Amino acid sequence: DDFIAAIFTIYNIPVYRFENLSIIGPGATGTTTNGNDIRISGTAVPRVVMSDVTVDNFPGGNGIWLDACEYSTLKDVFVSRCQTGLRLTGAFNANTLINVAAGSCSEYGIYAENSASVTLVGCTVQSNERTGFKGVNLIDWVISATHFENNNTSATPDVHAVDIESASPSAVQHMKFDNCTFFTGTGGRENIVLRARYNLVDLSFSGYANYPGGLEPAITVDPVDPAAFGRVLGLYLHEFCTPDHVYDPAGKISGLQLWYYGEHLAGSGERG
Repeated sequence: DDFIAAIFTIYNIPVYRFENLSIIGPGATGTTTNGNDIRISGTAVPRVVMSDVTVDNFPGGNGIWLDACEYSTLKDVFVSRCQTGLRLTGAFNANTLINVAAGSCSEYGIYAENSASVTLVGCTVQSNERTGFKGVNLIDWVISATHFENNNTSATPDVHAVDIESASPSAVQHMKFDNCTFFTGTGGRENIVLRARYNLVDLSFSGYANYPGGLEPAITVDPVDPAAFGRVLGLYLHEFCTPDHVYDPAGKISGLQLWYYGEHLAGSGERG
């Protein structure tokens, strides 16, 4: 069951405002007996405004689940110890997340699907047991100055800090990771995987920074399913990683552009 749920079918535009709120769930880590904490959805296209909200310890569900919400702002929101910290689905369009943190979740820190025109600024995705950020069919997303650290603490194979998937035609376009930090330290890398079931078009990663002793991120295209017929059409890496950390075993990248320390380098898997 949901702790707080709002499901509308009328055709006005409801606005939900959450401020200075802390909700601590009943479950211990590893249990599946509790549901979602805050869930808002419906055909009314609700607007959500959250400020200074903390959600913790709902390990059997989603900490915050926003479905079909538009024109929304989440600021200073912290979600932890849930199955999925923040779930964004069903045309979650034209929204902004500022200083949102998702950590210590068992499945996903942030899961986003079928959404467009979303901006994340100054967020943190850290110490999740499996995937930090999972994006399926996302268009025109900008993720800026966001910190990824120590995700996939379970060391599960083919699980990554960032996992971007195109599950239908024309579904992933114009995604930009700008000045984000990917840090694990000497124990491993915060890897990025691109799953090209269908084409992924115009992806950009720039301005990478790391702590002393850390390892730069690696980008891999379809490590488990190289037979998937999609391609990566336009991959732009600017001061992000070296060519030897771009893995494209099936030759799916067309038009790789890679700059490192001001030098324009030819990247592995380049087809353009």
